[in-house]
Amino acid sequence: MQVSQKRIFTEKDIRKWFLEIETYINETNLGDDIMDPSRVYNGDETGFQICPKTGKVYTAKGAKNVDTIDKGASKESITVMFTFSGSGTNCCPMVGTTISPKWGTS
Repeated sequence: MQVSQKRIFTEKDIRKWFLEIETYINETNLGDDIMDPSRVYNGDETGFQICPKTGKVYTAKGAKNVDTIDKGASKESITVMFTFSGSGTNCCPMVGTTISPKWGTS
């Protein structure tokens, strides 16, 4: 087995990389495409537990009707991924679950 070595990048290396990218973009006339905000996307996902482990319910003091949490499979969750472009448009959210691990759009 070969031991890999860490590569140390200096500020000069990083500035050179950005200069090379800028030169390439200008030589290939990609500037308009790259600066178009509708072509830049950002996505993020978040997970929601179906049955949290705590079993605690927070409610107003003295409340007469208080729901309880059913202690089910604590690892069951739903994951939702949202994606937006720089121009403000969004894609359909993707929803996945540990109950049925198939991904799809809603």
